[in-house]
Amino acid sequence: MDFYDYFNDIGYSVKHISKIPYEDFITVSYIRHNKLVQQKQIINRGAEQVLKILFDFSVIGNDPSIKNQAIFKYEKDAARFNFRENIIVHRGLYKALQIF
Repeated sequence: MDFYDYFNDIGYSVKHISKIPYEDFITVSYIRHNKLVQQKQIINRGAEQVLKILFDFSVIGNDPSIKNQAIFKYEKDAARFNFRENIIVHRGLYKALQIF
């Protein structure tokens, strides 16, 4: 099976992806993403916008160096993502994905 056969139009197969070297997977994913952006099938939002969206949905939060408490949007509606502070992933996501 050719490397590019793993990435058919139907989607990625976890069974096949696990056999692909990481560098090759990233390269093909990047090429495919750029192609979809050029065809205007998806919008390239950039890393900052993606982080803001993840913060708005409380997937990630800020871990301020001064306070000893993480800040998540669901706890404080007025909270805004601070790019200068450390990022923390919500513990519920670890539990849901069974990452311990």
